[in-house]
Amino acid sequence: MEKIKIGISKKKIILLLLGGIGFVFFSILFIIKPTDFVNSIIHSQKMIFIAGIAGLIFFGLGIIMLFIKLFDKNPGLIIDEEGIIDNTNSGSVGFIKWSDITEVTTKKIASTELILLQVKNPEEYISKANRLKKLSLKQNINNYGTPITLTSVVLQCSFNELEEIILESYKKYK
Repeated sequence: MEKIKIGISKKKIILLLLGGIGFVFFSILFIIKPTDFVNSIIHSQKMIFIAGIAGLIFFGLGIIMLFIKLFDKNPGLIIDEEGIIDNTNSGSVGFIKWSDITEVTTKKIASTELILLQVKNPEEYISKANRLKKLSLKQNINNYGTPITLTSVVLQCSFNELEEIILESYKKYK
């Protein structure tokens, strides 16, 4: 029984944290001084203020989740003949059985590459999730047709390495 463990990259998480802190800083400025950001494109102080609140909530939550992940000692992914254990982010579903996966595809959104795991029982994976995760998983279904997406953003590997491991394992264990 061969287990492949891919760790969480603390370096990548720290870089993401620094970026998130920058966005939170600007979001706070949008809230405190929206008049300073009125320009020929965005004329409304109210829109800038609302963008600041949305940014503060979104990036603030992201920072909290990244900070928690920074101290997580568990591997990001564990792959074996049973399936995949996903522990990469707050939207992770945990254990995914190979027998549930019907297709593995990839998709690029802006600069982020995703592995999409089509499953025959998406509602089963959604039902196991907490309320916040359910929202994320349902959004994944709306955007990608599946609740389960994998990325190498916080992993100790490149996307190409992750894709190769997942595709080889899928062929081997399916």
